[in-house]
Amino acid sequence: MDDRRLEDVRMPMRTPDQQTNQSEVARLMLQIQTEYEAAQRGLSGLAQGTAEHEFITARIENIGRCGEQLKHVVGDPAEGTRLLIAALDGVQQGGSTGDEGREP
Repeated sequence: MDDRRLEDVRMPMRTPDQQTNQSEVARLMLQIQTEYEAAQRGLSGLAQGTAEHEFITARIENIGRCGEQLKHVVGDPAEGTRLLIAALDGVQQGGSTGDEGREP
């Protein structure tokens, strides 16, 4: 059994910038999911032809912009891409961002 007490376990303190970045990452991932869901609905919606294509294209372009912003906010292109994929996977798997195991 572990003899450490709760008082002995120190959690790293986050700077205000880290907290802001975490909030921005969460916002961007939610935006990616929202845009992707809208594009999916556009595929099965009532719109036809060019209007439908333009709607879906706009959603996909917005996902791309959010992905670029994610890379910038996290400061690592590979991690930004991983988060983008996690957000898209979350939509396909029922809304989870796949980020539950990530350190807060």
